[in-house]
Amino acid sequence: MMRQRLQVSLGVVLGLMFWSAWTVGCRAQAPAAPSLREDFRRVVVGDRKPSALNPQPVSQMDVGELKVERVRFTPEEGQSAVALIYRPNDGAKHPAVIVQHFLGGSKDHFLFVPLMTQMAKRGFVVAAIDGRFRGERQNGKSLEAAMAESLRTGKGRPWLYDTAYDILRFVDYLQTRPDVDPQRIGMTGLSEGGILTWMCAALDDRIKVAVPLIGVTQFSEALQDSTGPEYQAKLKLFEPALKEYAKDLGQTEINGKLLRQAWDKLTPGMLDRFDAPKLIPEIAPRPLLIISHEQDELFPIAGAKVVHEAAKTRYKELKAEDRLDFRVAPGLKHAAFNLAGITGMMDWMERWLKAPAP
Repeated sequence: MMRQRLQVSLGVVLGLMFWSAWTVGCRAQAPAAPSLREDFRRVVVGDRKPSALNPQPVSQMDVGELKVERVRFTPEEGQSAVALIYRPNDGAKHPAVIVQHFLGGSKDHFLFVPLMTQMAKRGFVVAAIDGRFRGERQNGKSLEAAMAESLRTGKGRPWLYDTAYDILRFVDYLQTRPDVDPQRIGMTGLSEGGILTWMCAALDDRIKVAVPLIGVTQFSEALQDSTGPEYQAKLKLFEPALKEYAKDLGQTEINGKLLRQAWDKLTPGMLDRFDAPKLIPEIAPRPLLIISHEQDELFPIAGAKVVHEAAKTRYKELKAEDRLDFRVAPGLKHAAFNLAGITGMMDWMERWLKAPAP
């Protein structure tokens, strides 16, 4: 009897010790809402096999008072990415900002040169990588072809999730650089890059400040089946992959139902439990600036307002209302250039990433 009691007591103690260690680990990885964030992390990270980053310099040159570098690193087994870095040429540590391109662009798009230059002149290490199957990462296959293959086979997540994983590994790399303050890393992006900004900030607390530009809406509503011109614009974005998907299904029509099915396969959960109104509040209390365009045909402003209200509730709960802002450029469509938005993003980064406690 004494031996049985001793065994039970030891079992209880060991069980409590295990439970305590497990819950501490969960709190460390996902402070605000562990189940949602960890579920999303499991979907994005899955069973991937991260390898050694193995950063290798590709090129380096001086541009005025700045230095421009290219560094190749390995985010995942079988994958290679080239990082483009603009930085002050002073040998000091600086806050870093990841800048992510839009759907039809790459890290080397001509619009990014002045943006990255101006941010580096403000004292940031500015860093960018290509999304998968874009820029230097095409490797003979376009994003559209990769999406069509994924829809057919069910393998891979070439639209958003694969690149989100790469960005998490990019943060790993940036934290190893002697010119980067590892506690002061922010992220911004345009359109697809805006989506990736809030996704990666929700996934990773190391991203201290986030500014998604024209990348926020309620996607479950934005992708409701419709026949209007704005919905046709959404279909047009993914038309090559959707045509292949329709052919595989024996369908002739590309419509909203097909788009939602494809979106669900490529980004599972994004139209329900991982939609922006649910994930974006998980960024709190870190500084978050949402910038939208009033007449955006791809990312409806009504959905962006729903997201902002959900985030505002969370920031208020955490007494961090001053760390959330929502700005709307009046009259602008999705692809319109918004200088005030770009300047506002840079000012927001300067305010919070250079502050004593971002």
